[in-house]
Amino acid sequence: MKLSCFAVATILSGLFATIVNFPAKTLAQARREPFPLVGGVTLGKLEYASFATSPERQLEAAIRSAIKRDFPEWSLNNLSPVTYSYVKKDINGDGRADAFVYINNSIGSGSGGLHVGIFQANSSGYQLVGRFLHTWALVINAKKTSGWNEILVVPGRIDRYPDIFYSTCRFDPNRSVGSRNSDSLLGKYGDCREIQRNAVISGILISGVNPVGGKPTFRLNP
Repeated sequence: MKLSCFAVATILSGLFATIVNFPAKTLAQARREPFPLVGGVTLGKLEYASFATSPERQLEAAIRSAIKRDFPEWSLNNLSPVTYSYVKKDINGDGRADAFVYINNSIGSGSGGLHVGIFQANSSGYQLVGRFLHTWALVINAKKTSGWNEILVVPGRIDRYPDIFYSTCRFDPNRSVGSRNSDSLLGKYGDCREIQRNAVISGILISGVNPVGGKPTFRLNP
């Protein structure tokens, strides 16, 4: 079933009322079930992506620009501090490591998970090409569309609501990256479709919730 950008955004969105507070998992538990398995879905071969251990200034500039444009209420100040965590993987085969950035903020993260921005690396820095709201985890699939890896999205609250399910999102170079109130909210990764029940999930796992190896966070200054 193909989902519109608005429908996907609604599924991946949630209330902003509470900070994410999932119980800690042991290493064995995290590897056995890194996210809720529903609808008969099982795990295939997973590679666990590691989060970066030091900040990157060029990436911070791109994150700061995206926040000021799309989420001004986060107000990059001491009253509402924003931190970020990120994983770098080349997902378009150009030899540059692109960035999956988790945004942590008392307004932008809630019981449904964290916002994730996908930033393409280029010769001058980074450019936002896609975003997912309130995610539990992402899985980079080996299959490509338009030269970019497809991404499986595990939305927050998938274990609580039967109408929420995993989606595979494909890169569409003809899509734009719009503001959060527009039809192009998800950006170039806005072509999202629910996966089949009883599917096997394989690929590179990027987990925003209790990831194996931890998730270092860095303060984003104004």
